[in-house]
Amino acid sequence: MDPSNSIKHSAEQLNSEVVRLATEGRLTEALELSSQALTIDLYSPTAHYNRGLIFQNLARYREAINSYTDSIRFDYQNADAYLNRGNCYRALGNLSDARDDYLRAIENRTDFVAAVFCLCSTLHELENFDEAIDRLNSLISKAENNVDAHVLLAMSYQRLANFPKALKHFDIALSISPNQLDALVNSAVIHEGLGNFSQAESKLRLVTALRPDLALAWTLLGSCLLSAGNFGAAESVLRKALEVDDKNIDAILKLSEVLLKREKKEAALQQAVAAVNLDTSNYLAYLRLANALQMLGNFSDALMNYNRATELCPGS
Repeated sequence: MDPSNSIKHSAEQLNSEVVRLATEGRLTEALELSSQALTIDLYSPTAHYNRGLIFQNLARYREAINSYTDSIRFDYQNADAYLNRGNCYRALGNLSDARDDYLRAIENRTDFVAAVFCLCSTLHELENFDEAIDRLNSLISKAENNVDAHVLLAMSYQRLANFPKALKHFDIALSISPNQLDALVNSAVIHEGLGNFSQAESKLRLVTALRPDLALAWTLLGSCLLSAGNFGAAESVLRKALEVDDKNIDAILKLSEVLLKREKKEAALQQAVAAVNLDTSNYLAYLRLANALQMLGNFSDALMNYNRATELCPGS
């Protein structure tokens, strides 16, 4: 047998064993074996790629990027290497390099759905909503039941304040997957903003049933009930939010507002003080504190806190 073929065969065997160990979660052993594979064949794109996967699974993203780069050096058409390197860049917050790698992955595999979706997610994070929308519509035309694509498309429309199209795609996502949390939460937020309180409430009650440990859901439900004028139910729900997370400043601020609506002035003051103690740079906390102090007749302290709220208010 040609010695070079023997070496290649041995490296391929090691690479297969590396994959097996990594699949079993034995990442340290897999990493050690991947070093052996590279000792046998330093020019193996597969060995470098496998090493990148291991580093990525260990959240050692910079080392993973180096390994994927070495793999690409020896196989520049490896779409998976571009995708995974892009994911590592994204995990490090380097969105521009992530975007470029997703584009390279798509260039090498035009039907690479995972790369297209990652690209669209990155474009969304970069606030390039128009391009994200174009690409997502194209993706959905080929995979109409892709729930994640419908949700991301809806969220892009939502950011552009195109609420009819946002709701359309949230509804499509929910028709495919009725318990999709992002679709339920975001469509509820839109419905509340449009004054469709009953629709918002029904979606948020489903979220709290699915995820009773999610303080955000209880807080949003409390906000919806407050907007609808159902102050008693809002208070109860917001207290539930604080049972789940007693440091949830959004729930504390909403509860203070609800308590003022119910003329529970001392209780409202207590919540406002708690909000200020949690975040001394939050203008809403000082505003709620000023509201409570004013209702209690303490006008000088109320004015002081109104002034502090104005100083901290964004754009003031």
